[in-house]
Amino acid sequence: MQQWTTAQRYRPYSAYSTKLVTKLQRQQQDSIWHLGYHIQPASGLLNDPNGFTYYNHQWHVFYQNFPFGPVHGLKSWFI
Repeated sequence: MQQWTTAQRYRPYSAYSTKLVTKLQRQQQDSIWHLGYHIQPASGLLNDPNGFTYYNHQWHVFYQNFPFGPVHGLKSWFI
């Protein structure tokens, strides 16, 4: 298991390549643990999901995400 340092957890998102993000998303989609209908991020950690919101005829859920690994790091809010 990879050990994440504080520096790795809080690197700017711009420090990660598009190729890496695509690889992580593909790994998540191909995983036997990939959920079929539950809320889940494209990759990485989902944290603090908040209530559903109905806007423009579509349901949304807001959550924090660290897309580069299964750890708490520099998170962003996603819809």
